Amino acid sequence: MIHEKFSEFFPTYDITAKNKRILIEKASKIIAISKNTKKDLIEIFGVEPSKIEVVYHANSLVLDDNSSLGVSVPKKYILFIGQRSGYKNFDTFIRATAAVLNENIELSIACVGGGRFKTEELSLLSKLKIQDRVFQYDGDDESLAQFYKKAVMFIFPSLYEGFGIPVLEAFACKCPLVCSNTSSLPEIAGNGAEYFDPYSEKSIHQAIKNVLDDSNYRKLLISNGSERLKKFSWKQTAIDTKKVYESILTSQS
Repeated sequence: MIHEKFSEFFPTYDITAKNKRILIEKASKIIAISKNTKKDLIEIFGVEPSKIEVVYHANSLVLDDNSSLGVSVPKKYILFIGQRSGYKNFDTFIRATAAVLNENIELSIACVGGGRFKTEELSLLSKLKIQDRVFQYDGDDESLAQFYKKAVMFIFPSLYEGFGIPVLEAFACKCPLVCSNTSSLPEIAGNGAEYFDPYSEKSIHQAIKNVLDDSNYRKLLISNGSERLKKFSWKQTAIDTKKVYESILTSQS
């Protein structure tokens, strides 16, 4: 049976859950990528807390100040990256942001990755009369870093994330972060983000306005994000992972 917490995010979760439960039961230790993920494992699978160790991920995106996008982009835009369907909450974000675009004629939305807009997405954009203000781009990591850097803010309206690496990518690229107040995101972003309720269009709209209308606040978010980023490194990930494996070997010797 699909747990209600994940049913809207993972339609095939009932297929994978059985395999996950088997692996969980057989595992000597479980590495969770966030405290929130650890909490979910305890609540959903009934895992003994002492069996789970939290090891954070880190950021791999490097901003090259000498690089350029190579494509024409709006002068002022809100950045959305990756897949747009399901729990990524793109439609709610678009509906919430339409009024902001109407209030700021120079503002646009840049969607990077996720494939071309689907028919239903184009229909929604047309219905909201913002079809000429929302653009989709593809690119590699180098161009993605530039998209972050040039954005007035990065929006992350996901309903659920186990970790949320784009949070750290935004921090690394000096991009103000506006994100959901759900799952692991507050744990990872800390004081480096403006938060909103991803189920509320009003909350999303207000959060965007708070950041858009205050240049000093944007600078503060960038500064806080840069400090927050220092807490996450692949070196520390490797050290912590090594400790987990060593604890298993020690307990079995």
